[in-house]
Amino acid sequence: MSGIQQDLKIPDVVEFARRDARRVVSGLHTEGAYELTEYTFGALVPDREDPLCNVAMANCALTINFWVGCAWQCAYCHVQGSLEDLNDDGVMPKSTRRRTKHSIDEVIDALITHPFFSPNQTVLSLGGSSTEPLAPGHVVESTFDFMEALQERGYRNPFWIVTKRGMPAKYMQRLERICKNGPSVLISVCWAGNPVELEPVQNNRFLNARAAHEAGATIDWYLRPLAPAWGTGPEKLEEMIREVGESYGDFIHAVVPGALRWTEGVDRAVRGARGMSLPASMQEDATGNDKEDLPQELAEAVLEYCAQYLPGTPVYFKSSCAQSHMMHRSSLGAVDLLARHDCEMSRCPASQRAVCSTGPAHSMSVDGVQRIIDRLRLPLRVLDWDDRSKLPHTVPPLERETYAISQMVENSLNL
Repeated sequence: MSGIQQDLKIPDVVEFARRDARRVVSGLHTEGAYELTEYTFGALVPDREDPLCNVAMANCALTINFWVGCAWQCAYCHVQGSLEDLNDDGVMPKSTRRRTKHSIDEVIDALITHPFFSPNQTVLSLGGSSTEPLAPGHVVESTFDFMEALQERGYRNPFWIVTKRGMPAKYMQRLERICKNGPSVLISVCWAGNPVELEPVQNNRFLNARAAHEAGATIDWYLRPLAPAWGTGPEKLEEMIREVGESYGDFIHAVVPGALRWTEGVDRAVRGARGMSLPASMQEDATGNDKEDLPQELAEAVLEYCAQYLPGTPVYFKSSCAQSHMMHRSSLGAVDLLARHDCEMSRCPASQRAVCSTGPAHSMSVDGVQRIIDRLRLPLRVLDWDDRSKLPHTVPPLERETYAISQMVENSLNL
């Protein structure tokens, strides 16, 4: 191994993950200032000399981010909240370049020794905090090279690919081998019918989806980001769901609708860099919290149209629920406890609800949470655990820790 990871001490794990350097920058088309992170949000080690600068916490997964830049150039891309993902002129580059000098093997060496990584359990998202993971050329090559390299070492962690390109046909045999060797590959096809002003690349998102399913991958429809102000009203929503149901309904594993999360980076990217307007609901949320609740009427419309055109297909309002269902395991992130509204709103099979109801978090004690904290090598003492709370009560307070640390604890409650 190279860089900081050569002599990793237990306290260092926390100190690295606690680093969250930020810088205030101006908008290009708006007045005011925006606070952006220096490194990828949630990076395990925000230092370009360390291989784990290429790995970040993102929701229920660790994301592997080898690249800076993306040809898809979606106006709302959350990646634009990271300064290292922007050009000197303050915009996301269209062409890709390597984030650091580290090889795939060096990143894997560092990853598998980090306490936030659980062999055969941690979900690994490819490019989830950086770029389109199936972009032509070296990007898609690195996506498959990483999955194959990890499996060659005997690890069988689930992989997650969120894509707007679709699966290129020339990689289907490699995908089939990976699926046969590992427990699961989830491909989330991202399409919400947004206009060209927001998503310049208007391609067939379901490219080769059936072939990828036949190769062994699980295919979800990532119906995000939905915003009536951007053109996804009830009429268009019904049209899209009918189209997907007719063309792909026999193998779609789940539908995962969602709104757009407000962050300063997204605000700057849409308004500050492109001079466009945010949906009114997002502007209302621009008060410090990164809300992404789907408007109730839109959520109900999704459920109604999916019942009509995708009968029997689960509808989840948390992406981790689709992953839990794919893996036949209790809820990643304990959604049934910590996000009850989203859990209850979802159209989830009774069999999966039964699995979730027996998850470890349901019988977790203070001592059990402390064991999780200790396994993660976090110097925190647990005072209380109430499953109605978002996080355990600790000293020092867990809610004051960085996103990477607090999210990792939340994700570990049901491991």
